[in-house]
Amino acid sequence: MATNRQFRRRQTNNVRTSYTYKPGDAIRDDEKAVYRNLIVVFIIVIGLSGILYLWGIDIVVKLSDFWRDILPSQNIAVIDNTDSTLELSAPRLDPLPLYVNEPTIDIKGWAQPGLDVEIFINDISKASVLVDKNGRFEYTANDLSGGENIVYAVAVKGDTRSPDSNTASVTNDTTKPIIQIDSYDATTEPPYTALIVGSVTEKSTITINDQRVILQADNTFNHSQTLVPGENTITVKAIDLAGNEAKQDLTITIDAVEATPQAEPAP
Repeated sequence: MATNRQFRRRQTNNVRTSYTYKPGDAIRDDEKAVYRNLIVVFIIVIGLSGILYLWGIDIVVKLSDFWRDILPSQNIAVIDNTDSTLELSAPRLDPLPLYVNEPTIDIKGWAQPGLDVEIFINDISKASVLVDKNGRFEYTANDLSGGENIVYAVAVKGDTRSPDSNTASVTNDTTKPIIQIDSYDATTEPPYTALIVGSVTEKSTITINDQRVILQADNTFNHSQTLVPGENTITVKAIDLAGNEAKQDLTITIDAVEATPQAEPAP
């Protein structure tokens, strides 16, 4: 005959609900060793930084001398600008603007340090400037001729002259473009617009009421401008390649009475 057994869970008191990590002595020793190593590395880094800050240049110079002694076959060529028989390299001008609207322009470029550079405009010598230690020279010309100006430079050392530098063409243009408006016919029914047709005497940037308009190859343009009832002021502006600006104002009036819908009579 089977025996029925009943099992009952015994209640347990004083159960710990938290756990506190308590490392052993061996783990503490390992942590102390890691901290000591970090402190040593920090001290070494600070020391090396101080040495480089105080004596870094001297160390680099001594290393350079050391490698020069053990590699005597590698010779370094040094340019001696005091030798008047030395062939001089041609200067190089920085890019200049193609068009200006005043007689002043800054001319800058590169050449061998310590040399004199003679600046020419339209084959006329304008100035002689000294090249600085970085190989840069600069001159401000205040007397550009009207029209095209050809700019170049020559390096000079005693009686020795370099070949001409690259040349740059700068056009001094102080004349404003002329705007010609051929027609500006407006529609008589809404939506109200005006077709503005015109031309300009030279290549320019055209805007109508600050909106860019395409200039055709023959310097003509056309633009459809939206109008409102009443008086409309339209400004046509042209700016040529040199920055000279011209503008022309147009006034187109749309009859406000015709533009206002008529009220229907009450039934």
